[in-house]
Amino acid sequence: MYCKGTKSDLSKTASPNVNTLNINYTYWWDQTGPFIGNCGEKYGAVFLGTLMNLQQPIQKENYHSKEGLIRIDSVLYNQKNLLQIKKNTFITSDCFIDVQAKEGDLVLVFCYIYQNELSIPGGKSIIKLDDVKDPLVLSTIKYLQANQNPLIIEEDLYLWSKEGLGNDLKQVLHCRKMFN
Repeated sequence: MYCKGTKSDLSKTASPNVNTLNINYTYWWDQTGPFIGNCGEKYGAVFLGTLMNLQQPIQKENYHSKEGLIRIDSVLYNQKNLLQIKKNTFITSDCFIDVQAKEGDLVLVFCYIYQNELSIPGGKSIIKLDDVKDPLVLSTIKYLQANQNPLIIEEDLYLWSKEGLGNDLKQVLHCRKMFN
């Protein structure tokens, strides 16, 4: 069950001749961020992008959302080519309620697969960056190159802790060590 509303007006803020993909918001998932699940859920896609537009929050009974638009600048990981990247690709989603970034910011986005489609479980899955050489980008690239083995980024725990994601990474590390 995804929350799918009517077609967003956000795609109209991009220019014509753009490829706009809607990524669903799995708002009912307990966790959000790059390290979810006890042993680490595998990514569906990871990319760098620029936050282009944010709408006002929407509150409905048991559902809080905020629509946003991101221009994809660079793809770090794209399992099964789910992003369908073409020239001038944008994504829209209503998962921006807890995102700590503003329009114009560079962001690192972590997507998962739910029912064979990409999803974003919430705000911690969209991280504001200073630039493309941000240590979090380098840590993410190491993690991806190691087939998403958290042991390779154990030394980066302090970086993820500064983003409030240290305990999530610790859980994934703990699980991986138990099964190694």
